[in-house]
Amino acid sequence: MCWFSVSPIENDTTLHVYFSRAVSTSLNSLTCLIMPNVSANISVGKPAVFILNEFDVLHFESAEDLSGTRVVSDNKVAVVAGAKRIPTENGIKGMVEQIPPTKKWGSSFVFAPSGRCQAGDIVKMITQAPNTLISITGFSPFIVAENGTAVERRIDWGMYSMIEASKPILVLQIVGAELYNDTCSPTTGPTIVLVPDIAHWTNGTAVLPNEYFKNVVVIASSSLVILSSGRAVNTSNFSVPHSSHKVITLLSQSETVDEIKTSGAYALIRDGAFLLAADWSTNDEVL
Repeated sequence: MCWFSVSPIENDTTLHVYFSRAVSTSLNSLTCLIMPNVSANISVGKPAVFILNEFDVLHFESAEDLSGTRVVSDNKVAVVAGAKRIPTENGIKGMVEQIPPTKKWGSSFVFAPSGRCQAGDIVKMITQAPNTLISITGFSPFIVAENGTAVERRIDWGMYSMIEASKPILVLQIVGAELYNDTCSPTTGPTIVLVPDIAHWTNGTAVLPNEYFKNVVVIASSSLVILSSGRAVNTSNFSVPHSSHKVITLLSQSETVDEIKTSGAYALIRDGAFLLAADWSTNDEVL
């Protein structure tokens, strides 16, 4: 079951929701929940207009893929998306991720498959503009003809990859999807992780509570030092083909980390879980 929610930070916020062409025109396939209750006419394929107040929640869910749905707002809003009722060996699971606005999408990414499943991960890419050329390490380049189109590829474990796009795209990493695991079972439940483009990597020292710093993956543009209580932590360093970037992982998954020091830019991910560090304050993409 696919879903997304929108919540504004100001009163009298007008939302226009445009559903992608992939969604059925049958209203029976789409459920809209609004908290608190607000009356609105919903017509799939045409903009649905809602007026919400601060921290109201507009929630949609469907058995069909809602990727490519466009939300246009006259004030700032938060958008989160995901899936629920995902069958796994350990029961029913769900996944969720916050989605950045289109001006924060990018054109150059480093993709690091999780070490938690040898079958690899799914990279999901959504286009912002028509005729977007996408290149991924190990794949032939391809053109996505329409905006709002979602494209998926499976990236094998250990295949650290560059993703380049001629126009801004959104990139998401889906970890632990048993659909693609013919030879092994993932060691974690399904999760979806936002992959920041290189322009939104952060700089300088990162300090976070220890409990968040297990199974760390660092994607970096230069060498760095990972510390645990002032002690340098042993790491594995992997070069990303056709780039100067590195993927740095901990040799011991039980190691806890409290500080990262580097002179270059980097993104920080808890392996198979969530994005820990990026910089969304600058570098807006403009078509």
